[in-house]
Amino acid sequence: MLHDYPWEPRGETPAPAEPPLFPLTGDDPLVLATDCAMDRLYVVDAGDGERVPTSPALDAKLCAEQDVVSIVLSPDRALIALLGIELHTGLADCGLRPLDVQSAAEIIDIDDTCRGTKPAYVGSLAFSPDSRVIATGHDDGTVRFRDAESGDPVGEPLTGHAPEEGIDLMAFNEDGTRLATHSTSDNSIRVWDVPS
Repeated sequence: MLHDYPWEPRGETPAPAEPPLFPLTGDDPLVLATDCAMDRLYVVDAGDGERVPTSPALDAKLCAEQDVVSIVLSPDRALIALLGIELHTGLADCGLRPLDVQSAAEIIDIDDTCRGTKPAYVGSLAFSPDSRVIATGHDDGTVRFRDAESGDPVGEPLTGHAPEEGIDLMAFNEDGTRLATHSTSDNSIRVWDVPS
């Protein structure tokens, strides 16, 4: 299934539709490609097209239970946070899975947003510049922050987007003190102070 359709580094022709491609954050121009049919993950240098070695355990883990639709690499390159599609329902996972890049171990369980009468599905994710906080945007219009090591909430959920406005894009500023979010339903953009 195609989830992103970027252009090749020279910008001349579209990149192949399969496997799906995801740009990765960081100082180096890296792109991640998933090939779940082969349980493989490829990290490619967007500058020269060379593949960067990854852990076979991580390759298989990313495709074992879900169809990956969003992947974010922490700036320190230690964690990958991924978001997928529930194969039986077609809905985005309620939570996300932060994985150790080398061992593919699931660091913390952040699926508690599914509890309650109405799940708040995750639509977007972002790591803070220091890799210590994961921000998640939900389909109920809330923004939540988690400690990337413990999974504990950081501050209270932020509300400002109208309910039922899914948040599909988010990005921290360079020093991690603010977060910009975009809502899918009305194209609104909001800038938040990040709780400490």
